[in-house]
Amino acid sequence: MEVAACGPNGFTMGWGEVIGPSKVNAQHISGPRPRLGSAGFPGSADHWFVFGTRMYEPHADALQPPHHYEQIAAEVMQLVETTAEPFWQSVGIR
Repeated sequence: MEVAACGPNGFTMGWGEVIGPSKVNAQHISGPRPRLGSAGFPGSADHWFVFGTRMYEPHADALQPPHHYEQIAAEVMQLVETTAEPFWQSVGIR
């Protein structure tokens, strides 16, 4: 999960195209895009939230018990509060 920031008018790409605020995503942003949960945030180490088996493994379509997804959601919320919010404040987004 990448964290990025843009102003209320969206983001202007290097070639002048304006991506509106309802369409912009982290990949549009050329500035820092740290990944939540990565070591050394805002470093470049990788972190993945594991929702289940990989699509090429047996039983990839099997759902995990609800508590598995609740734990992931709790981890994401904790990282948003402790990592993303301070990042957004540091770049002037409150």
